[in-house]
Amino acid sequence: RAAAGDAALWRRHCLDLWPEDDFASGPPSPGRYGVRVNLLRGCTLCSTRLDRSRRDSARALVLSLGGEWDDSLTTGTTHLVCGA
Repeated sequence: RAAAGDAALWRRHCLDLWPEDDFASGPPSPGRYGVRVNLLRGCTLCSTRLDRSRRDSARALVLSLGGEWDDSLTTGTTHLVCGA
């Protein structure tokens, strides 16, 4: 798990995909990769049992990764994020 966040390991992967990247906008990371490839494109998420700050954070993350957020569970929802 620690290796997944290791910038040195992500640097090689990102450079393989985007050789011109100078990382001026931030270090290589799973999040940076997810944003670039629109990791959640085609996914519509909503949540249940998340407090407001966690829901807002989840919404922002989903949108940054190319997904859509729905405030209600509908037939278009593909993923449900549940709080404990």
